Amino acid sequence: MSEASLLLVVHDASSSELEEHVRTTHDVLERLGARDVPRLVVLSKADLLPEPIDALTLSEWSEGAPALALSSRDTAAVSKLREVVLDMARSRHRIRRIFVPYERPEILSTLYARCRVLETHAAPTGTQLLVEGEPRILDEVDRRRRAWTEAPSET
Repeated sequence: MSEASLLLVVHDASSSELEEHVRTTHDVLERLGARDVPRLVVLSKADLLPEPIDALTLSEWSEGAPALALSSRDTAAVSKLREVVLDMARSRHRIRRIFVPYERPEILSTLYARCRVLETHAAPTGTQLLVEGEPRILDEVDRRRRAWTEAPSET
């Protein structure tokens, strides 16, 4: 949980137990060590409320974290949620060029699984990639790649 780049916390805004749900979620995230993980709080089913949620109330429910109140039936609101999630998740991402030798397919697998590959170019000895990802993942890939190239040959 502490390695997550973003937590999406969703609550039913129409629930009569919303306050208890918010408190319980906060306590569980604290115990899991996720207090400092960026989060987006979403109050769903806002269409079932008698009045829209004002910005101050939304800020209180989210404890100051970015928050949205929406109805999943509102396609424009769902699109906005998608954009906010993508923007927040990618806000810490970096773009880096990485060369992966053909002898290291596991590095290529890691990049495709954990990053966004923007470009690839085949070279005689490997693949040159332009990738977008979390700095810690890109650094991990660089360490693995350097360790392989610095290892003594067994010939």
